[in-house]
Amino acid sequence: MLLDTASLYFRASFGVPDSVRAPDGTPVNAARGLLDFLARLVQDHRPDDLVACWDNDWRPQWRVDLIPTYKAHRVAEETPAGQTDEEEIPDTLSPQVPIIEDVLAALGIARIGVTPY
Repeated sequence: MLLDTASLYFRASFGVPDSVRAPDGTPVNAARGLLDFLARLVQDHRPDDLVACWDNDWRPQWRVDLIPTYKAHRVAEETPAGQTDEEEIPDTLSPQVPIIEDVLAALGIARIGVTPY
């Protein structure tokens, strides 16, 4: 089963309260929500394998060139040409991405992503 991992953990970050934290206070709500999604998918579909598809570039320029509105609803604000777009993400999500990578590795779930995709 191929997982749109970024979509799942982004969604989980809004679905699980950010009060869910590790003992040291680090937010883990997106990681917890992602694990809940994975458990449900495995229970419902019984896949032979899982592969976490990873967005190395959340909004690649070649896609924006083809479709200027590609993920435009996620851009925080208009930026002058030549500047990097910034995605609106909860402040608690970015610190969880390395945790999510570690959890996937610990579970033996392969992760694949290719730049600039």
